Amino acid sequence: VVFVIDRPLYMDKIMAYTDTPFVKILTGVRRCGKSTILKMIMERLKTERHIPDERIISCHYDSMEYVDLTAKDMYDQLKSRLSTEGKTYLFLDEVQEIEGWERVVNSLASEFDVDLYVTGSNSRMMSSEIATYLTGRYISIPVYTLSFAEYMEFHKDSEFTKNELLNEYIRKGGFPIVALGNFDDHSSYQIVEGIYTS
Repeated sequence: VVFVIDRPLYMDKIMAYTDTPFVKILTGVRRCGKSTILKMIMERLKTERHIPDERIISCHYDSMEYVDLTAKDMYDQLKSRLSTEGKTYLFLDEVQEIEGWERVVNSLASEFDVDLYVTGSNSRMMSSEIATYLTGRYISIPVYTLSFAEYMEFHKDSEFTKNELLNEYIRKGGFPIVALGNFDDHSSYQIVEGIYTS
């Protein structure tokens, strides 16, 4: 069973820019929940706005499938998948893995009827290329690890008191993978240290 923590603050903020010309760029530390938020947006587009599957394209650029992909290859692949029956919704996860992705996104946004959502890890998304190619065309939305309110929402059915949950949250942090798992303190620290060092 896969548990998903609903994050309405992010969802509402991002969905407010749906069908606008702005590229939605979600940045944040690895494993803070950016990819899951993209999945939730895709689901909302299908259920609330009745967007058919063929008009929603999702690519995860940290996959081996895209190793050695050039910006031109990326552009050609995405262009070939665009819908001819209305706006295409593009979800590009971990785009920082493709050198020159900013130009690809700019070209797609300029030339086609698309709604673009992009994620990337902070350390590799601070490129001046974003400012150069996407000036005035993007909204940057920082995504953080779980707030204590979100952490409590996930644990609402637990038998722990609010103070016990706060103590656990302070000790283990708000990374969703730790909050969703049943790890002891040592394992939780190892997971967080692994994320931090990578």
